[in-house]
Amino acid sequence: MRQLSTATFLYLEDNDFYFPWPGESNSNRDPDWVWGGENNANLSNPSAWGSPDFGFRAEGGSIYSYVTSMPRIAPSDYNKSKMTNNYPIYRCPSTGKLGESLRVNFTMNGWMNPSLPGAFVPGSSEKGVMQTAVVNPTEKVLFANSDPAMMRSASLDPTMLGSAGVFVSHNGRVNLAFVDGHLDSLGPKDMSYLQKPSNRDHAFNMSQP
Repeated sequence: MRQLSTATFLYLEDNDFYFPWPGESNSNRDPDWVWGGENNANLSNPSAWGSPDFGFRAEGGSIYSYVTSMPRIAPSDYNKSKMTNNYPIYRCPSTGKLGESLRVNFTMNGWMNPSLPGAFVPGSSEKGVMQTAVVNPTEKVLFANSDPAMMRSASLDPTMLGSAGVFVSHNGRVNLAFVDGHLDSLGPKDMSYLQKPSNRDHAFNMSQP
């Protein structure tokens, strides 16, 4: 997660300090940090996991070259069957066969999608959310270590935080990366605060203090 965050900040420097997009399961855009999406039926069906069409594509994502030092596969050349490599940086070893098949086990804060209310801050545009426009970046979530069984995309929907199994837990703690660049491991008390609907804007909405 630290390496993904570092790659994201390198991307910022080359892209006028706009963050990449978090991506969605039903559409892929050039700035998306990871490409691809799945449906709930596939996630719950182990027989689908071995298909070359299954899972997310790091190679098509906007930060790929910053993570691996290899050329990104341009979205215009996007072909799921040709992008089936597993990169350890994008994976959490504890996520099992489903996590391995998905190839990406981290999600970006979905409210960093410029088309959503949580991203409408001064300076935001179709390019993405501008780094300098984020309010209280030390408290805003950038990446989460997510449960593969909940990952229809590599975008974290904050409205789903009340559901069970949204995050991968390590010894009772959840690893998160924040917009200012720091990482933290949050225990049950902090996660309970984060998951309350009344507190979601504070942690995920880029325009809220």
